[in-house]
Amino acid sequence: MGKPVEHLMRGLKIGLIFTGQGFQRIGMYRDLYDEYREFKETFKEANGVLNYKLQDICFKQTFMTRIETKLEHISEKAGSFFEEIIKVPKIHQTIFTQPIICAGDIGCFRVLMKEVPGVNYHVIAGHSLGEYPAFIAAGALTFQDGMKVVKKRGEYMHDASKNIDSGLLAIVSKQGRIPRSYIERLCRKYYVNLALHNSDSAYIVGGLNLNLRKMAEEVRRKKRFTPLPVQVSGAFHTYLMQPAAERLKKALESIPFKPTHTPILANTTSDAISDPKHIKTEAYRQLTQTVIWRDILWKMYESGINLIIELGLGSTQRGNKSALSKYTMQTYPADQLPEILTIEDKPSLDKTKKRLKGLGF
Repeated sequence: MGKPVEHLMRGLKIGLIFTGQGFQRIGMYRDLYDEYREFKETFKEANGVLNYKLQDICFKQTFMTRIETKLEHISEKAGSFFEEIIKVPKIHQTIFTQPIICAGDIGCFRVLMKEVPGVNYHVIAGHSLGEYPAFIAAGALTFQDGMKVVKKRGEYMHDASKNIDSGLLAIVSKQGRIPRSYIERLCRKYYVNLALHNSDSAYIVGGLNLNLRKMAEEVRRKKRFTPLPVQVSGAFHTYLMQPAAERLKKALESIPFKPTHTPILANTTSDAISDPKHIKTEAYRQLTQTVIWRDILWKMYESGINLIIELGLGSTQRGNKSALSKYTMQTYPADQLPEILTIEDKPSLDKTKKRLKGLGF
């Protein structure tokens, strides 16, 4: 039996990707929490750091979340009006969203390691907030220290956003590329920043909502590309996060970081980093600098990564293809696409386990 397994695994290079915020929804992770001790223990450990229960925010349908669901089916203008007069559900407040996503990503990672212990990965990356579970999985931070940092990060970003009407706007193309020069010109015109370059067909910009609305109107009027609001509560990865970045920099001084056992592709440079000094610098810079996700995916391609495992929630509706999968397919050469496996719930875990065991793990 040994030889067929060696044949299946020969030439296989695995990259791990941790998802970020923007796809959170009530009920997320419920089946993994109920069925896997590793996932439940992860939430329990996180709760001890946070002093509140993540499962109460993730699983319980409240009056406010029912209102939110209704808002998804009415016009953007009417939805904005109602959002102003009701409180945003906790699951969409970054002060809570960030710890939920970080703990959920690590819960998925721990379940994978328990269920398929022989998985050998070569590089790790995390999308935006997902860089923190990447730090944890790579050994740079303990889970408890990572949750402490993420808790503070969420608080600082919340404080930087609460008195400023700001946010993020996606500009996407369903057919073909969007010239980066076009996005940069719009950013200059409307005084916003390029927050994330996800692929050459998907950009996210951030700034004051007044300016984002004007920019969206121009994009919509030209009918070449599509503007879409992003489900976050501030202009993350822009100049508006500088106060949060300075507070985080100070907080990071008391957190022990270790060299990683697996290289991490940094959000702001796409460089492979493993040294604690570089990781701390990345954590600070990432709050105000562009996340060049497209370049990270290209680095994965250049290094021969041909199987990607995404850990964490990656789509707003269960069963949909994840956004990160789409970015990967848009970035890798069409004739050299990687296989992509995901873990965000039990069905996706079962599918991933079956595939990995079929490959000999």
